Amino acid sequence: PSRAKLDSLAHEIGKLHEEQQVSTIEHFIELREMCTPEQYQNLQHMFRRGMDRSPRMMNRERNNPMGRGKNRTNNE
Repeated sequence: PSRAKLDSLAHEIGKLHEEQQVSTIEHFIELREMCTPEQYQNLQHMFRRGMDRSPRMMNRERNNPMGRGKNRTNNE
C-alpha cells in the first residue's frame, strides 16, 4: 500500500469516528431529555460504572461471560 492510500484511509477512519461520537452524544442528550430525574440519576450511575471498568476487565468479561474463572469455586 502507498503512503497516500494509508493517509487517505486514516483520514476517512477519523472522519467516521467523529461522526460516530457526535451521533452518540446526540443520542444520549435525547435519552436524557426523556428521563425523569430519578431515571437520569440511575442512567448516570450506569455510565459511570461502565466508564470505570478497565479495558482488561472488559476483555476478561468478554472472554468469559459467565464469570467462571480461576478465582471462583464450584461450590456455587
